[in-house]
Amino acid sequence: MMRPTAFRWMMILTLAWTATAALGGAAFEPLDAARRAAIVGAAPQPVRLDTTAQVRLVDTIDCANPNDPHPMADDGTSRITDSPLGAYRETAINDNSFFAYRFFVDNPRRPHLVVAEYPDDDERIATIFFHEEPMKGLYNSDFHVEGGYYTGAELPVTGGAGLFQAYVWPITESPAIVCHNQRPGKRAALRRIWVYEILGDLPAAGVNEPAGEPTRRIGSFFEDTRMLRFNFGGYGPAGAERLMAFLSHTGQNLFAFDAVLYNYPKCSLPQFGQGNNDTESILAAADKHGIEVIAVFDPTAGFKVNGIETGDLTDAAVRQGWMEALEAFVDTYGSHRSLKGISFGGPAGCNRMIYPGLGAFQQQIHAMVQRKRPDLTVHVYFGYHFLHRFMFLGEAFRPDTIVTAWEEQPDRTFRQALADKVAAYYNSIHLDMDDYRDRPGMRVHRSFYPNDHRCFRYYPLRTPRYPIFLDFNEASEVAALTAGAQGACLFGNYFEVTTGLFGGEAGNFWWDRTWIAPQINPAEPFFNAPYANALAQSDVVQILNASWVEPTVGGPQKVLQFARAYRTLPARPFETVASKDFVVVRQLRGAKGTYVYVLNNHYTAAEVALTLDGAAVATDLVEGTTVADATKVAVGPYELRTFRLDAPRAVTGVQVARRPAAYDKLRQDVRRLGELIARAKNEGPEEISAAYVNTHARARELLDAGEVQQAADVLGAMPAHELQLRIDLAGKRPAVTAAAPPAAFALDGDLREWTAGPSLRIETRENIIVDRWVFNRWEGPEDLSATVAVARDGARIIIAFRVCDEVSRPGDAISFEFDADEYDHRGDGGRFDRVVAVAAPEQGERRGADQVVVRTADGYAGELVIDLADLNLQPGRPLGFHVNLADMDMDPEEFARLIKGRRDWRRETRLEWPAGNDNYIGTRDPRSCGWLVVE
Repeated sequence: MMRPTAFRWMMILTLAWTATAALGGAAFEPLDAARRAAIVGAAPQPVRLDTTAQVRLVDTIDCANPNDPHPMADDGTSRITDSPLGAYRETAINDNSFFAYRFFVDNPRRPHLVVAEYPDDDERIATIFFHEEPMKGLYNSDFHVEGGYYTGAELPVTGGAGLFQAYVWPITESPAIVCHNQRPGKRAALRRIWVYEILGDLPAAGVNEPAGEPTRRIGSFFEDTRMLRFNFGGYGPAGAERLMAFLSHTGQNLFAFDAVLYNYPKCSLPQFGQGNNDTESILAAADKHGIEVIAVFDPTAGFKVNGIETGDLTDAAVRQGWMEALEAFVDTYGSHRSLKGISFGGPAGCNRMIYPGLGAFQQQIHAMVQRKRPDLTVHVYFGYHFLHRFMFLGEAFRPDTIVTAWEEQPDRTFRQALADKVAAYYNSIHLDMDDYRDRPGMRVHRSFYPNDHRCFRYYPLRTPRYPIFLDFNEASEVAALTAGAQGACLFGNYFEVTTGLFGGEAGNFWWDRTWIAPQINPAEPFFNAPYANALAQSDVVQILNASWVEPTVGGPQKVLQFARAYRTLPARPFETVASKDFVVVRQLRGAKGTYVYVLNNHYTAAEVALTLDGAAVATDLVEGTTVADATKVAVGPYELRTFRLDAPRAVTGVQVARRPAAYDKLRQDVRRLGELIARAKNEGPEEISAAYVNTHARARELLDAGEVQQAADVLGAMPAHELQLRIDLAGKRPAVTAAAPPAAFALDGDLREWTAGPSLRIETRENIIVDRWVFNRWEGPEDLSATVAVARDGARIIIAFRVCDEVSRPGDAISFEFDADEYDHRGDGGRFDRVVAVAAPEQGERRGADQVVVRTADGYAGELVIDLADLNLQPGRPLGFHVNLADMDMDPEEFARLIKGRRDWRRETRLEWPAGNDNYIGTRDPRSCGWLVVE
């Protein structure tokens, strides 16, 4: 692959001097204060600016203006698109396509609010992240503010403008902001960017907490205190102070972090060595701001106890070591009034060796805590990050087994069958609610994975059955497994992404930025959907939003909106009055009045009518104002409204006005399932289960009866998707037919006798493989492409190929994968029967067939011969066929430096045939195959 030529700069300024990036990046011309003042003065304001802080606009970028004066870089493929919303800039459709700008600030290390407007007019998954010179930019080395948004798909496209908002503490005067595409086939986009400096301190949010009793808790968890440096402008006390001020400003009153992560302590304890003691800084700042803290001890992997690897210790010794460490932690840090909780095993996981005795061990921790600090709570998480590994990566069972188990129970819904599997998983790792139920001082959290149904389509599982995650989050049957849980954990899984951004004069960016781990959240109008869903499922008194990075990035003002309502409620159980039509109404009656909340768990607004058992005056608890009519409540998408009646009245009835948009969408979904059933019967590879027919009939019956929410629960997300997947796999595979070989064929690498032309070509952007570990710096057919001809000669398959690859490096190769028996829809971990690897001359190993490869003027070419008997060809069945092109153009040592020496099989670019595969990872799974017809 050829290196990108240079940055595509968009400049109209010529200034007297030029700055250069500290890591060897390309030169750029900064904008001085006077020029920025002129730009700011002429700039339009955002459609909304929802902040209580005092701000000053210091810079703005018009992404749709080709003459915007800010330094700009992209991969050569971004474009300006006109739309009814106005013009905006968008990336190409390929994964890792990007554009970036540098903006300028006057006062680094001061808080800034960056507002980026994007069009909500199509399905998109975009990451928005920041970068500065002091960052290493390597794999898992440092983290800046990294977020993103997704639009469309299960959410409606609003046709309006969405705002991505992030608080940033830049440490230089000219950071970069990057818009990066994560949805192959679609485009990430931005229209304009505003940068505001916060004047003075971030003000604490005004919250009307209940008088005389504890309020509910809402907050954030992020795993690594390294986030403090670039997310909040510095390590230690300064970073911790900014973090707590940010939490208070956004209405959050809870923070959780890993005091010990694996074997990297953030506290000073003899059992784990001397850590950096970020714990002390965090607790001191939390004391000041009134934020409660949960210290998490995460023994997921790679940890030691008293300097000894756990693998060299008995389970009893491991638990004893941990108990000593936890007791020492409480003794050392227990004087901080902000320390309110201990969690052994956190949102990110718990080592499996602990599981068999986890319940009993948690009870021992609880007994110790009650003895030393009775006000501390012990927190337990049901779900864990490893749920994906155990449930959906095959260690317990695979997504296809969930589907097939349901198909064998046609009288059950898919979500019921899914709950059966989750229950079996909990049982297998010894998670039992009875170990924690009705124990004062212990709090169980049900874990949700609210964004995985979008992100996990591509990472890390690349499972086409990604709607399983949506069903998992929304299934009341799964919620019932943790009935009585008082907390909810919204775990934004680690969406690690290779970016392909490289610095230097020949690069495509100012600095190296090869890896990010962004938190990608719903589009702005629906940002609070994860909070609403968790509260709708159970009357939890604590919600923790957890991620690797700061989890609320993109929508801090939306979090504030939800938090201001949630925290007006007492931390006591409420009675559910009604849960219907995606609206939940709960109440808490007292001698002097009644608390009521109305929650809308849908993307359309709702009008709700309440029936009371007597007259009462209602107060809106967020605004502190009297409500004119307590019986009529309007709630926006995923909005929580809270009230207090001035008399001990009860809500005795709830009516939700019909929402045409919600009803029509559900009717459309029911109709689509029926159409897919009909198509699958005609086009699918086999007879379909009665489970689909029964689901369709039951959902249609409920919808006809006006039971909208129940119909949606029965319908679920997975059944229709599964049928579509099977239809796609059966009908969209291209085929090539093995022709007659050349009359004078000889295995010599000379292709002149192949006069009939190629059987297939690999030469378009659609051939790019979607994979998080591939940089995909493809520039066109002259950079990397191939033609392949396939022939049959009696009992042999003969393949001739020509590869265009201008730069020869170790790792350059073409491979041919064959499969005869695992190409159907079942299974999520298939393997090829035969892989034939063909390295470029002098550039690697060759295996799997007799072959000859020769160097050509623009790459390499060759021929290979395979015995049909070696391909496991089944009578009457097609032969799966897949071609994979791998390319390396960088110096291997430089590439190893960029990826920090990891994944020696990673390449700069991979292309594949068939093109446009959007279901399975082509390099590893035979269901990505096309057909090879061998007659």
